[in-house]
Amino acid sequence: MFASFIQSLQKQNITPQNTNRSFQPGQIFHGKVLKLFPQQTAEVQIGNQKMIVKLEVPLSADARYWFQVQPGEGKVHLKVLPMADTGSHSQAPVATGLLKQFNLPLTKENQETVNFFLKEQLPITKASIQGASSLLADNHELKDGLAALKEMVTRNLPLTKNVLAGILSNIKNEPMHNLMETLQTRLSEGVLTRNGQQLLSVLNELIMTGQEKANGKIVSDLMRVWLNPNGNADSQTALSVLQKLSIVERKPEGQLLQELGARLLQNSNSSLSQNASERLARALQNNQDVLVKHALSTELENATGTHSLLSNKAQVSSVVHDAGMDLKMNQANLSEQETTLLNKIIGEAPRMNWEDSKTISDQFKSLVSKLGLDYEHSLAQGFKGGEQQELQKIDALKAMLLQVIGDDVQPSVKEVAEQLLNKITGIQLLSQDSGLVQQYVMQIPLSFWNKTTELTVQWNGRKKENGQIDPDYCRVLFYLDLEYMHEVIVDMQIQNKILNITIINDVKDIKSISQPFIKDLKDNLEKQGFKLSNIHFLSTDEQREKQLKKVPNRIYQSSSYSGVDIKI
Repeated sequence: MFASFIQSLQKQNITPQNTNRSFQPGQIFHGKVLKLFPQQTAEVQIGNQKMIVKLEVPLSADARYWFQVQPGEGKVHLKVLPMADTGSHSQAPVATGLLKQFNLPLTKENQETVNFFLKEQLPITKASIQGASSLLADNHELKDGLAALKEMVTRNLPLTKNVLAGILSNIKNEPMHNLMETLQTRLSEGVLTRNGQQLLSVLNELIMTGQEKANGKIVSDLMRVWLNPNGNADSQTALSVLQKLSIVERKPEGQLLQELGARLLQNSNSSLSQNASERLARALQNNQDVLVKHALSTELENATGTHSLLSNKAQVSSVVHDAGMDLKMNQANLSEQETTLLNKIIGEAPRMNWEDSKTISDQFKSLVSKLGLDYEHSLAQGFKGGEQQELQKIDALKAMLLQVIGDDVQPSVKEVAEQLLNKITGIQLLSQDSGLVQQYVMQIPLSFWNKTTELTVQWNGRKKENGQIDPDYCRVLFYLDLEYMHEVIVDMQIQNKILNITIINDVKDIKSISQPFIKDLKDNLEKQGFKLSNIHFLSTDEQREKQLKKVPNRIYQSSSYSGVDIKI
């Protein structure tokens, strides 16, 4: 429901309405002569931008013309094209005239492309028409394809199939964690290459909820204590706990080791080398429990080791609910020694502290790196520093996807891997740096205790003189789908460190529910040097009505172009 709604909010950028137009040789555009001045100068409006130009041919005030940018250095030279402004609402004659001007065939695809460029007031060049027509001819989803094409042209992105696929993936707005879960399932169903195993490990880490991470850590630690090949007093205690919690079956230890060892040998996705597999097979044959424990313990160090050893993956995810409360309830069946060991392991289980801003910041930075949103930057830094070996160690999701797509993998795996790769690339493409103004978009899977959701953040703002982000003047949009509040949008606008926040959500009485937290929010913001001015609470219907009545304010106002450096 909110997919198109947040896109409409994102269009209310705080960037200037009109940045100075960049002129490319061969580009054609429509303009109007507003005023004539002495010394053969005039004020011309192109789109919403006004500029002063020097005339070398006679033009009439209040008349419209078609101009084409001529090649050359120095001042921009514009040629008046012999295409009359018919005043007709039909674009067909204009499209035909432009195609003839470019010496392009009057095909249906070319005419549709030119009409779209005219309707959306996009810069028109021969190359852009050819590139766009080719892309649209290969795209079966015309509506989404045109929307993606507009983004590409507006952002000056290359008109290539890969870029189109990246932008399309974000227009369709399928959650990233859904694609990751689908890919995880398909990888788990087949025989994996080494690259596939690494990709599966990265996916497991990214999409696990806080509850699942705690579950996995507790079970892995219990298994690790039990399978310690050196043996200690806690080994049998850990085995007893695992059996009483129904994680492993209640069988003699020797029989359990034989079954787990055999399962590990049969698992094509295990981390065992050929030599290690042969040693394990001999140990099983000779009932050498210590050597079997050593092999099983080594497998536990693999990211998917616990799952590969247990016959039922659901057993791992059902051990702990709500911060280990179910485990504690089960402790009535445990001895004092078993309870002590289990409490120690539960206490060491990881849990995200959502009240610690540094922890949250570090988590976001880690996610950006793990997803590979900075993958190309990491590559560039590695090449610049000559660290070729370090490049081999990049374990970002994007790097893993590129490697798996290059492997001989099942078509169903490659299909989803390409979709996920396009999603990541699309997010990167939507972030841009335009001079003093920056726009960053992040869409990352965010794990709470028992839920994985998608966090979308769009940051619009300006840069300081040193090139760093200016947090004092910006606008930030947060979009989350929470378990109880469902879809939430937080629209935060900052001017001179003064915050105005709008929270858009359909929970009844959200304003009164939020009141106890506002004072703490103000106090914490003041500690960071910011002042909270207002918090507004709106339903989605109220926000839509507000958008219809009011043109969005922008922090940066556009300024007219001045100076005589364009000749017509």
